[in-house]
Amino acid sequence: MELNRYRIGNDVPLKWTITRGDEPEDLTIVASVRVFVVCPMWECEVPYIIGGADNNEVTVLFKGKEQKYCGPYWLRLEENRGEDNMNTIESRAAFELRPVT
Repeated sequence: MELNRYRIGNDVPLKWTITRGDEPEDLTIVASVRVFVVCPMWECEVPYIIGGADNNEVTVLFKGKEQKYCGPYWLRLEENRGEDNMNTIESRAAFELRPVT
């Protein structure tokens, strides 16, 4: 899969549809959801909005001022991080940050 490329320092808009077993995952009934933008050296928790007809669409704006490293990035959605019943609901390759040249 070809990743979208952005220059580091630019805001990166992301929209992500979450399914479990090929069915929409209603994120409004999940106890404690957190979204992370992750690269091999670092991770950043980001604010998000839940939407879509089935409440399974996550919208994120990864702001340029938060970015630290060039390279590939993933999105990771976790439930109950650091608590009992922790669950990584979904993880996927998302985009690539390139140097400003």
